[in-house]
Amino acid sequence: MTTLKRFLIFIFTILLGGFYASAQEFISPLSSYPTLLKYNNLQEKSTTKGSSAIFLKLPFIDDFSYNRLSPDDRLWSNKYVFINKSFGVNPVTIGVATFDAVNDTGGIYSYASSFPFIADSLTSNYVRLDSTIGSLNQLLSPADSIYLSFYFQPQGIGNPPEKEDSLILQFFNPLANLWTNIWQHEGMSLDSFRNMYGVDFKMVSIPIVNPAYFSKYFRFRFLNKVSIPNNTIPSWRSGLYDHWNLDYVYLNKDRNYGDNSISDLAFMESKNTLLKNYVSMPWEQYKVAAAAEIDNTISVKFRNMDLSPTVKNVNQFFSIEDLYDKSFYKATPYPSSFNMTSGMQVNYLPSYGGYTFQSSSPKYADFEVMYRVLTNTPPAESIRTNDTMRFYQRFYNYYAYDDGIPEAGYGLSNASARLAYKFTLNKGDSLQAIEMYFNQTLGNSSQQYFYLTVWDDNNGQPGNVIYEKAGKRPEYQSDLFKYYTYKLDKGIYLTGTFYVGWRQNTYDNMNLGFDMNKDNHNKIFYNSTGTWLNSSFAGTLMIRPILGSEKVAYTGIVSSKQNLADLIIYPNPCSTSILNIEIQNLSQSEKLKLNTQIYNINGQLIYSEQYSPIIRTDNLKKGIYLVKISSDDLRINKSKKLIIQ
Repeated sequence: MTTLKRFLIFIFTILLGGFYASAQEFISPLSSYPTLLKYNNLQEKSTTKGSSAIFLKLPFIDDFSYNRLSPDDRLWSNKYVFINKSFGVNPVTIGVATFDAVNDTGGIYSYASSFPFIADSLTSNYVRLDSTIGSLNQLLSPADSIYLSFYFQPQGIGNPPEKEDSLILQFFNPLANLWTNIWQHEGMSLDSFRNMYGVDFKMVSIPIVNPAYFSKYFRFRFLNKVSIPNNTIPSWRSGLYDHWNLDYVYLNKDRNYGDNSISDLAFMESKNTLLKNYVSMPWEQYKVAAAAEIDNTISVKFRNMDLSPTVKNVNQFFSIEDLYDKSFYKATPYPSSFNMTSGMQVNYLPSYGGYTFQSSSPKYADFEVMYRVLTNTPPAESIRTNDTMRFYQRFYNYYAYDDGIPEAGYGLSNASARLAYKFTLNKGDSLQAIEMYFNQTLGNSSQQYFYLTVWDDNNGQPGNVIYEKAGKRPEYQSDLFKYYTYKLDKGIYLTGTFYVGWRQNTYDNMNLGFDMNKDNHNKIFYNSTGTWLNSSFAGTLMIRPILGSEKVAYTGIVSSKQNLADLIIYPNPCSTSILNIEIQNLSQSEKLKLNTQIYNINGQLIYSEQYSPIIRTDNLKKGIYLVKISSDDLRINKSKKLIIQ
């Protein structure tokens, strides 16, 4: 299933089936992945034998640590799994591939049923097992001890697969033109999995010994089986069921059974804020209490996956860059160094040195926060994308506890029930609007009207109603994880603590987005019986109040340097084996964050690497191509036509 599809289904599943109830509040699976719907329309189709097929040589390795929603086109031929940093519990490295029951359009598969059916798949491009490719071409054989290994986990933070809802590995036999089951594991909860194996992710190691597989057309693929519970209530039917997470797929020769040593320093977790209470907050609110808002205890875990006796000298880097004026903060010392033994795990806590965010930006501020670990101790690193963990600290005109991605849906089951979300100002300001993200349900059945409501504070609980507006209902946006803005008739000046939410008219579940990666249940209050209670569910509501003078959320800062970035390629037309790629008006540190991609005239991605000012074009046939230079956050996104003669 495609990346977008999977994510949409997971959310729907949380909203429809397999929900958890506590008194009058409940958590439910998601019904769709709206983000994936849009994203997957841009993805290429699976490769087939022919001129457009991609042939890979050993080693094949992917830990899904890159910043994209779909699998790497250079390694995988289809887009049916969701690449993310949210659904895995204690992954091997940052990023997993998640399998569920969502199709490539973000909805449930048309043939879904309560009986197990094949849903998502992740299929490799062709892997050349006929020979090695290099200065000494050599035939490969079973004697070369080729193994495929991977790590897997049922459920994660999603829905546990039933026993018959298995994860499957298949090999493609080119001689018989047939896919063959090689391995599978029955479904179970994560708790049962831990009890069985004593780990969060289990490694599997498969030898390749059948001579029929030693062909240039060898492939492998992972599949999952899913069964959708019967449910007659439209707002509860979804495809976000039976989750499996896959991590660190590695195929190579000269290996042995249980070989889990690889030269790789890798982050194991991601972060998204340096603030104590929020993921994002208004810049004016932050500046008046900067030191109190910063969390200088945040550490990031990384590991040495090399189990050989070699001791690695590791350099740790931490930096913060103001994206407006390009000022740069570096932790002292920069870098910090230490020796790391085999298999060692470390919590990297930089020396923040009393740092507080500062910017010359006139209204809002945006910073790139980066943690990086590097080593020059041989052998060379197998994967470089997992050496760096970065996020963007945004100070715009809204408060956000959530990370912007829902893993479930939250709702109240009583008519006239009230939901209130607590926020506290550092100084007086005007509330102009409230953003909410609602998970879309089957037939839009959750679109029931409610009263948009604001309360003042009464000793740590919602007090008097200071604003209420009828005629509101859950609204959905076509863009990925885009919130809907409910504008107030006029701004309300507030001080101290306030609460935003709703009073509903029906028993229906509104399916508000629920971020299960952060716990702010002590900020969530509900009232179904006349008494305000704290939520019993660990998580975060996707509600964001907008403050200041504007009634819409600010969407981002682009520096003047980034606006002026220009792409120059030469010679063009190109008849030599060297192509020069220049990016003007950017610093060297900014260029290190760029990626280069080349597409052929059919839109197929044929080259994708970190930016380099010179690339070789020996493998490009005569014709027209598109050269694209972009950053992970797409703040820089330039392209030029290239002609190869």
